[in-house]
Amino acid sequence: MYWSFQGCEIDERSMRDNIIYKLGSFLISQPDFFYFTIDVLIACKKRTGNNKIYDLDRIEKRLRALAKTENLIESHADYYLELIQEYNNDEKINKGKLMDFIVYKIGPYKLSREVVNKLSNCKIFINGELCSDKDFDVVFYTFMNHENDDVLDAEIIECKIDIRTFVHSPPGDEDSFSKDAKKKLDVMKYISQRKRNCDSISFYLATFRKNVESCLRVLKANGYNCVQILAGEDLYKMLKKYPITQNAV
Repeated sequence: MYWSFQGCEIDERSMRDNIIYKLGSFLISQPDFFYFTIDVLIACKKRTGNNKIYDLDRIEKRLRALAKTENLIESHADYYLELIQEYNNDEKINKGKLMDFIVYKIGPYKLSREVVNKLSNCKIFINGELCSDKDFDVVFYTFMNHENDDVLDAEIIECKIDIRTFVHSPPGDEDSFSKDAKKKLDVMKYISQRKRNCDSISFYLATFRKNVESCLRVLKANGYNCVQILAGEDLYKMLKKYPITQNAV
């Protein structure tokens, strides 16, 4: 087989007490809180020493102001604040895994959810050879048989809560990318160059940030035309399409 994938499925049963699961599941079940959260996780960051954490006072003030006009927000506000405080204070977790979990659950972006395979921390092989030791946060894929060959349809997604820690802007900056970003983007470009005409592969950087135009310009200016960005608004639209039967808390 020309393409093969090595990764893991997210085991939700083992995550029940994990704040990534608790907050992520709550946000998926409550689109209004999701939209609020993608805003405050960008706008309400503060720096203490070398660790970025969130300004909980600012988040609560924003939430209380919103709750005055939104009954659904008001009814769940206290629980949400408990979750966001636990997420903020837990130093053992990788906070970026929140976005990985959400994208894994509500994706894919365009592929049919009914027939797709999905993996996290996924490495990709071409003709049995590993493309890179770098893995991707979330990959959705399916194979279609065409003329006795397995044709690939896939979405390869790298998740960053704030894309500007990954892709620096404006384009004139001396160093346009973090070291990790450059490596991941180069692997995406390599896979794009190796794909056959019959294959369809979409490459995305997913972020909670809503305004990503400057980052798109940086990508294009550096030859990464194959890479698109799923911004906060795109993720919100994906969430709104998530099957309502799965949207229970």
